Amino acid sequence: MIRVGLIGLGNHMTTQIVPRLLNLPVIIASVCDKDIKKMIKFCTHFPLSKEHCYITFTEMMEKEELDAVVCVGNAKLHYEGAKASLLHHLPVFVEKTPCENTIQAKELRKLQIENNCFGMAGFNRRFTTSYRLMRQIINDDKFGRPYMYMAKYNSSPYPDSDYFLFNHVIHHLDLMRYLIGEIQEIYAEKKVITTQKTGYHIRFISESGILGFLQTASIQCESYPMERVEIAGNGGNVIVDNVKTLQYNRHSINKTEINPSISEGENTLCWNYNQGHSSMYSHYGYERELDCFVKAVLGEGKAENTFEEVEKTMALYENLLEHIMQK
Repeated sequence: MIRVGLIGLGNHMTTQIVPRLLNLPVIIASVCDKDIKKMIKFCTHFPLSKEHCYITFTEMMEKEELDAVVCVGNAKLHYEGAKASLLHHLPVFVEKTPCENTIQAKELRKLQIENNCFGMAGFNRRFTTSYRLMRQIINDDKFGRPYMYMAKYNSSPYPDSDYFLFNHVIHHLDLMRYLIGEIQEIYAEKKVITTQKTGYHIRFISESGILGFLQTASIQCESYPMERVEIAGNGGNVIVDNVKTLQYNRHSINKTEINPSISEGENTLCWNYNQGHSSMYSHYGYERELDCFVKAVLGEGKAENTFEEVEKTMALYENLLEHIMQK
């Protein structure tokens, strides 16, 4: 078991992160939040005494015997919480967006090395079953060389167009890197509809020569499907639709449908999210990313998406900002 200190008791921490931590070998040892009422409410639902509640996370780290820290809030809090954790030699998991800029990301990467510790960022798309299967498929020789990357990501109206990019679209910038490697060039057109509704058409080419685009906008109702990614290779393609389903259209030798048959190595393969008895397991990857973090703290596995990866994703985000043309 590891003793974990929590920073930030907002909705995402209490409804998505904590329930999944409690399914792992984790003891919630202490909490930190500026809102005292939130901490009191937390203590009424979880077996934690008020002596282990703190207004500042530095005091929590100095007084508590912790093995790790989980920080969920905004980018400023993520950076400050991660920095303090690493300086106290504590492994830390932070939600996205993990920091405010590349300078901060570079500092966190260096602190990992200097303090012989690690931090992980919650870019959860990397940990979903569908995108992990997609990556496995396109890296298989049977798929052939990937040539095209086609994606869309939509959201409901957002208070600020720049923050929409920073807090939501950055998920798919990180996903691009995870699936097809580093991005060599990136450009975008921006269409402002209202102050809360903005669209972007993002075009890019990877270092391996894959051409791609991402169409994204904050104009839809949340009840509509949010995202779709398709990667086309030499003879086949693979599609992830709304994270929940994957369709692998393999190269088929049998081109006639007069006498159809299911053949090994041919035909379409499909994967669907199982909504059966394991209701605690979502298709969004939260369980897998936290399991990875806890195992790394215990020395039973390797941390993924550390601040080395974060620095590269933040650099891609800043590169995109420099190449946006407004229409």
